[in-house]
Amino acid sequence: MLELSELKLRALKCLKSTDKTVRGWSCGYLIGLDEHDRDVMNQIAGMLGDDDNWVRLNAAGSPATFGAVAKEILPKLEQIANSDDAQLRDCVQATISAIKDAKTNDEAEAQHRKLMESIRNYFKARG
Repeated sequence: MLELSELKLRALKCLKSTDKTVRGWSCGYLIGLDEHDRDVMNQIAGMLGDDDNWVRLNAAGSPATFGAVAKEILPKLEQIANSDDAQLRDCVQATISAIKDAKTNDEAEAQHRKLMESIRNYFKARG
C-alpha cells in the first residue's frame, strides 16, 4: 500500500513528462487523489501555460473541482480565456463560471483533513 502523499508525488512528476498525454491526463488524476490540496491545484494551474492546447484543456477543466478555493487561480485562467482554440476557450469560461459560483465548504475540507491525518497515523503505526 502507498500513502496518498506518495501517489501525489508520483503523479506530480508526470506533469513534467515529455508525453503530452501523460501531462494532460495527470491533471485529472491528481484531482481525483485530493481535491482539497492547494499545492496540487497550483501545480495544475501551472499546466495552463503548457505549449500544447490539449494539455491546457485538461488543466483548464480540473480547477472547478476545487470549488471556491480555486478563486486564487482565476487570474491564470483568465489569461487563456480568449484562446483561439474554441474548445479550450469554452472550457476555461465554464471553469471560471463554476469557480465564481462555488461556495466554500469548510466542513467538508475539515473532514477530509481529519481523514488524511488518520491515514497518516495508520501508516506511521505500521512502521
